[in-house]
Amino acid sequence: MGARFEHRAWARRFAWLPDPAGAAPSREIYLLAPGLPGWNLKLREGALELKALEAEQGGLQRWRPADRLSLPAPAARLRALLAGPLPGLPVLPEDAGGSPEALVRVLPALCPGLRAVPVEKRRLPVEAGSCRAETVAVRLPDGASWHSAAAEHEDPLVLWNALRRLRLLAFANRDYTSALTRLCLMGLPPG
Repeated sequence: MGARFEHRAWARRFAWLPDPAGAAPSREIYLLAPGLPGWNLKLREGALELKALEAEQGGLQRWRPADRLSLPAPAARLRALLAGPLPGLPVLPEDAGGSPEALVRVLPALCPGLRAVPVEKRRLPVEAGSCRAETVAVRLPDGASWHSAAAEHEDPLVLWNALRRLRLLAFANRDYTSALTRLCLMGLPPG
């Protein structure tokens, strides 16, 4: 999948959208740091996934999937992958890429301010024309729950129309990394 424009809103609940509470849960671990804008780093299904923010246009964000590395993986390959979001990353121990658990243990120790934040998500696709859209129930490590609603598309005009139909235009656009950094590291609401 190529780069796509995205808008993600956050609230305690979007009463007019389908509730994802009954959807199957998934567990993901986000790697967060206040000084890490423009990158989305997460561990999901045994792999490290990276997305890069390419541009912001009229309140929309254009994200590009940058890479996905299945673990276990050699430390040198892992370091090369992380060179963009974590410049100056020291040499990784050979076992750093041995598993998601090893990476979660090693990276925060090597990168001051970096935190591994596990979340549980329950995703539900939502009809939004030709856009991919979803509502998500997100449970944080402290047990707090938030809902996110998002839509994405290659064409910003198509996305704006979908956001209007989904009634999300009044909500700030906060990607997962920004929202979770605010919630989990700064003690602020996501929007």
